Amino acid sequence: PVANTTVRVLDSWLRPVPTGVIGELYLGGAQLADGYIGRHDLTAERFIADPYNTDGSRLYRTGDLVKWNNTGQLEYLGRADDQVKIRGYRIEVDEIRTIIEDHHQVSSAAVIAADHPAGGKYLAAYYTTDTDGQGTSAPTSMDETLRSFTADRLPEYMVPTVFIRIDSFPTTPNGKLDRRALPAPDLGTLSTGGRAPESDTEKLLADVFRDVLNLDDDTDLSVDDDFFRLGG
Repeated sequence: PVANTTVRVLDSWLRPVPTGVIGELYLGGAQLADGYIGRHDLTAERFIADPYNTDGSRLYRTGDLVKWNNTGQLEYLGRADDQVKIRGYRIEVDEIRTIIEDHHQVSSAAVIAADHPAGGKYLAAYYTTDTDGQGTSAPTSMDETLRSFTADRLPEYMVPTVFIRIDSFPTTPNGKLDRRALPAPDLGTLSTGGRAPESDTEKLLADVFRDVLNLDDDTDLSVDDDFFRLGG
């Protein structure tokens, strides 16, 4: 590391990780910036007090995933934003994005881990199609086309819960994807539209789905709906 620079590799609980274990890179030192101009929220998110110093020094959370190797060097492994944990599985969202962009009607795509209203996270895929609109399907049918396309090429737990077609991707002033500006997914539209619950047991199970998934009471569910496809 550069002189007068603090380098820490920490886990999610801000504990140092041993050699060979993946952690997030934190940097500190006299040259550390005060924060982001006009972005107090981002400053609070990225700049933290150094838990291993009592002199008031701070660390910058880089978002880079690294590990120490046996020679004391850092190995870069990617961005923390690109690795998420869904239902106990660690997932590379960039791998899913690449698969979606392999579809001939997709121009570009992005996959994020969205916060579920009932707790936890689920995968949401956003995509754009041909700018002139030719050769593309209606949004709903295209969503289902991409769902089948990814399901044929990825494990079930890597198939996004929701697919959303947008006109263009929002970007930050420095040209990066602005995840916070993406439209919020509507989980209430994910029902397959099959046969409605009829028996008391079916109706009870539908109520349980709505309760656990924090769906509106008037959300229509069918007996063919999949709990995980609904965001569970």
